[in-house]
Amino acid sequence: MLASLLEFVRSRYVERTDDGDDRAGFWDRIPGRQYTGRYAEAGGVTRKEQEDAIEDVQELAEELEDH
Repeated sequence: MLASLLEFVRSRYVERTDDGDDRAGFWDRIPGRQYTGRYAEAGGVTRKEQEDAIEDVQELAEELEDH
């Protein structure tokens, strides 16, 4: 169940080409600290929000697994 949830969240936030290849490479090369600065208008703010949400879900999942 947890793995399914994490896969769903990841799949919602990774762009894909028609043949299924991930295109997240653009963001992989940019430090997270620049998302809300230099790259804010290129979608950096949204990218930061998405990564923060994924991190929150992962932390919650870890807490649930511990209990």
